[in-house]
Amino acid sequence: MRSGLRLAFRSMGILRAEPRPPPIKMTGKTFDEMLPKSRNRRKAWEGQDKDQFFREKYAHVHARTLEKDREMRKKRKLEAKGKKDVEGGNGEKQPRKVNFSRLRDPHKEYLYGTNPVIHALQGEKRSGYTKLYSSDFEATINPAALKLAREKGVRIEFNTSRHELNLLTNNGVHNGLVLETQPLSIPDISGAAYDEGTGIINLDLHGPLSSKQQLKPNGIYGKKYPFGLFVDQVTDSHNLGAIIRSAYYLGVDFMAFSEKNCAKLSPVVAKSSAGALDLLPMYNVMKPLQFASNCIDKGNWNMVAAVPNPDRMPGSKMVQLSGVKELLANGPTMLVLGSEGSGLRKSLLDRCTHGTTLGGGQGLHIDSLNVSVAAALLISHFHAPDALDRSN
Repeated sequence: MRSGLRLAFRSMGILRAEPRPPPIKMTGKTFDEMLPKSRNRRKAWEGQDKDQFFREKYAHVHARTLEKDREMRKKRKLEAKGKKDVEGGNGEKQPRKVNFSRLRDPHKEYLYGTNPVIHALQGEKRSGYTKLYSSDFEATINPAALKLAREKGVRIEFNTSRHELNLLTNNGVHNGLVLETQPLSIPDISGAAYDEGTGIINLDLHGPLSSKQQLKPNGIYGKKYPFGLFVDQVTDSHNLGAIIRSAYYLGVDFMAFSEKNCAKLSPVVAKSSAGALDLLPMYNVMKPLQFASNCIDKGNWNMVAAVPNPDRMPGSKMVQLSGVKELLANGPTMLVLGSEGSGLRKSLLDRCTHGTTLGGGQGLHIDSLNVSVAAALLISHFHAPDALDRSN
């Protein structure tokens, strides 16, 4: 029936006849022979030696990179083996392999920075100077540090990589100099007394033998009597270092601090003090309240408290900032500093004979100073107005 319908539709012109495909012509060729053939391209080095061709074509590139590759391979090899120039006690140089896992000695301190290293070698407050690491060569190292290290027989390691110095200093700003040495040994004292006849400060060492240590005041800035600084509860290493730096610069004779309540005298403190930690006489106070009482009762010291809020101290004890220089002019005086936030604790504040405060800051969004800045301003007021004038 379907074939009949198809014939009917074709005769009526409704359904067109399907075109037949053209017949396939047989050429007699295989499949591979019918594939398009690639053109034979001429090689650039045809007719000559291939190796010689590339040598002539790229000789300039090879010569330029060969030396760079050789230097890079040599540098990587040296870094991998950890070799460097080492100067011994006799000045001879020899290669040395550094074991990074044993680079830091837990029983040593690693002072870093130009001034802390130089002043540590100058101050002679430490023992056991072991090594001086420098990122420079012998011809470019700081001459003062090199001279002091050689005078003390310190082993010097030149051309130390920055990576090793970063490991030694816990990524401190080392300026290419690191000194391996023993930690500071700070005497413990329980009191201080000034002998006006001999001009000597007698410090009572803490211990069963009750021995004494004598200290001669520096006498700078025209001071007649000794000037001390007592710091309690300053826990920031940078602030403590900055206080030590200001105290040394402004003529303080010695500094006592509570090791239990203050930051540890670490290389960070030495760096923040620009090396003054190894120049200023430092003493630890194990019992701050007893120390303050002994200085007042036995040594007749003026203990002047830095009071952020004058309401915390009786008005009879408060001294105007302009009048604190009279205290130092009439007797041995010690400035007492507390923490940056609340100042001195109440028990120690009650022991002090006098108190003073810095004005300013009223009505401002920031109404206080950093404790190290406040310390420098307070210390400067204990001197005569023209004592710090260098133009005289």
